[in-house]
Amino acid sequence: MKSFPLNLKFGIACSVVLAVGLVGFAPSNSVTTDPEISTIISQVDSNRILNTAATLENFGTRQTCSTQLASSGQGVTAARDFLFNQYSSIPAFR
Repeated sequence: MKSFPLNLKFGIACSVVLAVGLVGFAPSNSVTTDPEISTIISQVDSNRILNTAATLENFGTRQTCSTQLASSGQGVTAARDFLFNQYSSIPAFR
């Protein structure tokens, strides 16, 4: 499986954040902005997105049929545990 270069991942993360940020500059044709959603969008951290992508890449293969042992700290089980802990730290998902 091909891995994307770090600069490409950073570019994608920045593009997503820029696109989300530019939504607020769209012309208003009687469209209202939900303040709760605006607050959530303002809390998006592109560095955290990039760090998560880099961390997942460092787990090596994340294929469900891989033979890497969970105890190695690599593979799908370690990646799953990492993502579970990341989402579990979000108060709304507890």
